[in-house]
Amino acid sequence: MKLTALGFGRLGWLTLPIAVALAAFFIFVFGPAAYWFLLASHLGSFAGGQGALVLLPKWFLILDVVVVAASEEWLYRAYAIERLQTLVGRPWLAGALSLAAFGLAHLPLWGPGVALTTLVSGGVFTGLYLWRRDITALILAHVITDLYGLVVVPALAR
Repeated sequence: MKLTALGFGRLGWLTLPIAVALAAFFIFVFGPAAYWFLLASHLGSFAGGQGALVLLPKWFLILDVVVVAASEEWLYRAYAIERLQTLVGRPWLAGALSLAAFGLAHLPLWGPGVALTTLVSGGVFTGLYLWRRDITALILAHVITDLYGLVVVPALAR
């Protein structure tokens, strides 16, 4: 099986700038907006999931973030979209199906409010994947964003 069939189709000089710009957007724009939305709508918060994760040893949490974020991007964006597209014939339908699964997977730990925000953030990632097919940029952005939100922010709050 070719690497392009696994989502590693477009690695180039734009990979790192896209990853950094995307992470900056999620850290400084989307993250605060999602936090405010959840607070204003009373749909839940990130606190429950963060409370569970803060109990983990720091080294394990960092390893967990890297492995899970990379795995989510590869599984829900690259692999699922590429495989589903061969079944349904439409890239955007494949992306929508994969995005629905991504949102549902976040329900148990984070609850419905945060899972709703993952539909929006996942939608951005899905759209970017469908446009560029650069899973490496998405993996890097997801890892950076989650490390910031799940490791750095809680450490600063102590």
